[in-house]
This record gives sequence, C-alpha cells and structure tokens, in this order.
Amino acid sequence: MGFIRGALITIFSIVLFFFFILMNFSLIVSLSLEHDTFQPALNNSIGKLLGDYGTQVAFDQEELDTLYYTEYNCEFWQCVKESISNSLVPLVLFSEKAREYWSQKFLLSLGLSLLVFALIFLISKNRSTTFIVTGALLIISALPFRRLDWILKFINEEVSPIFSVFFTKAHSVFVTIVVIGIILIVAGILCKIFGWKLKFTKNEEIPKEDLRKPKLKKKPLK
Repeated sequence: MGFIRGALITIFSIVLFFFFILMNFSLIVSLSLEHDTFQPALNNSIGKLLGDYGTQVAFDQEELDTLYYTEYNCEFWQCVKESISNSLVPLVLFSEKAREYWSQKFLLSLGLSLLVFALIFLISKNRSTTFIVTGALLIISALPFRRLDWILKFINEEVSPIFSVFFTKAHSVFVTIVVIGIILIVAGILCKIFGWKLKFTKNEEIPKEDLRKPKLKKKPLK
C-alpha cells in the first residue's frame, strides 16, 4: 500500500509541475496582453523593428486600439491558422481575443493545479511535506521565466522585438510565484516544527501500546 501511495504521489507531482508551467506561461501572456501594458510595448517593439531598417514609425492610440479590439468570428487558433494559410500576419495574436484566450487557459490550469494538489494532499500521510514539495515545484516552474534571453535565442532576430511583447510581465509573475512558493515552504516547515497535524477528523489514533494493554474488568458492586 505504501508503494502504491508513493507512486501515485510521484505521478501527481510530475503532472502538477507541468500544470504549474502552463499556468505561469498563460498568466504571463494574458497579463502582458492587457491593453495598458500591450499598447506601449507593441508601439516600442514595432518602432524598434522598423528602426533597424532605417524607418521610424509611431502608431497613435486609435490605430493600436483598432488593432487590439478587432472582432474575429472564429476560434483563436483557427484565426491564426487561416491567417498563416493566406500568407497574412495573424493579427489576432495581438488582440483582446488573444488576452481572453490565455486568461481562460490560466484559470483552467490553475483549477487543475488545485485539483491535483488536493489529491496529493489527501493521499499523502505527511501533509506538511506536501506543502514543502508544492512550494518547491512552484519555484522551479517559475525559473524558466525569470529571464527570457534563452528563449529569444531560438527566435529570428528580426522578429524577436515583437515576440518579447508577449512576455512583458514575465518578471512580475516570476516574483509573485516565487513568493507564493516560499510561503508554502515556510508553512510546511512550521507544521513540522510545531507538530501540527493536518487531519480532517477529530478522532485520535490509538497507540499500538494501548491496544496491547489488557482491559481491567470492573468488579460488581456489593
């Protein structure tokens, strides 16, 4: 039984780690695509891109708002696929529709992460360790997003300024996730130090020594 429990916890922990990565990624993109963050970042990136070709272009607020709030009558990835198949730039990537898509993915991955964590918590005997491990997994899952230079190496230098727009909030999310991870680790350590028992029932387990003690028979009253 102990082997099965350990195997399940290991499998669920791996699944939880991948959900954390998806959660971090989708949160970064959705926050980066918020209008007030996206508008100046995109203007700056496009200006830098065109500046490399000796052309300086500044987009006004109305032009960027038109691009951002364009309505699309197709699913997000379907719109992207149709644009690429027609040799067009998939402008839907820079729209509010994209922000909503990634926001939904964040909520989905967050919900799945909480569900898997709950399963691990219920299966594990040492629940204080569950907090520590979960906090560590959170921190590790955030590390790839601390600096995005390694990602930009795989992107064509000509379009890397545009690509960076989707990760404007990467550092902020990294710091937030690390703080949450540290809080979970500290909570787990405190549970170990003070011996807090994370149980759902009030019934205390009877020590084995007590089970071995013979029960004393009560003498009848005369």
